[in-house]
Amino acid sequence: NKPTSRQQSAHVPWRDIIQAVKAINNKTSRDYLLMALITMMPTRRQLEWWNCKLFNVSDPDWVPPKNENYINIGGSHPHFTLIAYKTSKAMGRWKRPVPPELLVVIKRSLAAHPRELLFTKLDGQPFSSVKSFSSWSDRVIKRVLNNPHACMNAVRHSLTTDKHQTKLTYGQMRQLAVDMGHGIAQNIAYRFASPNLKKK
Repeated sequence: NKPTSRQQSAHVPWRDIIQAVKAINNKTSRDYLLMALITMMPTRRQLEWWNCKLFNVSDPDWVPPKNENYINIGGSHPHFTLIAYKTSKAMGRWKRPVPPELLVVIKRSLAAHPRELLFTKLDGQPFSSVKSFSSWSDRVIKRVLNNPHACMNAVRHSLTTDKHQTKLTYGQMRQLAVDMGHGIAQNIAYRFASPNLKKK
């Protein structure tokens, strides 16, 4: 799967993405939260984080939203639950624990900027649409990675390319595909194979 010229120009090796995230100075900024989210767990699509509710509930009798994406950072098992996403009809509800390092980032961000959504605009108001959130998040990615062509999809390609270079087993490939919200065939198609791309 060789990248098109457009994909080639947008490509940033995964290790360079990780280093760029570490270099962000303001660890409570929206930029850092976004980049931590897409590097500390398998990179998902922008749709899933647009209107993602943010809870800090430890009550075992709490009733979570039925039809909305959310994260609950309270209690002994902080977790993400994604219900509304592109391939949800085929793949169903996606529930995963919040990685400990990402939990620290989210709590720090929430302490600095209390809110009810995972991401808001600078004035604290929700993004009006997926398109407005996608535009903002792609601008952050371009700025942080210092690449005017980079975008969320390019980051997903970089992650998959990097993982496949470690020679994943079939089971590992399938798990990565599920965690990224698509099938294994699509996951394999996301892997770039080109001598012009830097490898680990």
